[in-house]
Amino acid sequence: MLLIPSILDDSLDADYIINKFAPPNKYSFGIVAFVPSKKKSNLYKTLGATIAEKDTIFDEINRLKNNTFGTVLVIKNRYDGIDLPDNACRILLMDSLPMNRHHSTIARELSRNNNINYFCIPKRLKLC
Repeated sequence: MLLIPSILDDSLDADYIINKFAPPNKYSFGIVAFVPSKKKSNLYKTLGATIAEKDTIFDEINRLKNNTFGTVLVIKNRYDGIDLPDNACRILLMDSLPMNRHHSTIARELSRNNNINYFCIPKRLKLC
């Protein structure tokens, strides 16, 4: 199930969701946040989340797979090929889209009919 909190209630903005889920917790399942950059991960870090670095990402994912929970695992700008089965990840926070997407990918998204991602185009990209 995919829930978009701000559509359910205007008060459920990104800051509210981050502050609700990022601090250490006693859930019996994993919580993972995908963020597009180091800058975006800093807020999670100040709230007590674990930031997966290049050299620790596999250890952190194994920690979740071994049912060791308590902090949100934040993964920066790496989403493909990560397997988080069952309790390893029951809540996935997708905090923005990666900003280094290739221009051809963005152009392909724009060319689709009924595109709902039109608002995700990086401001630095000029299309005209």
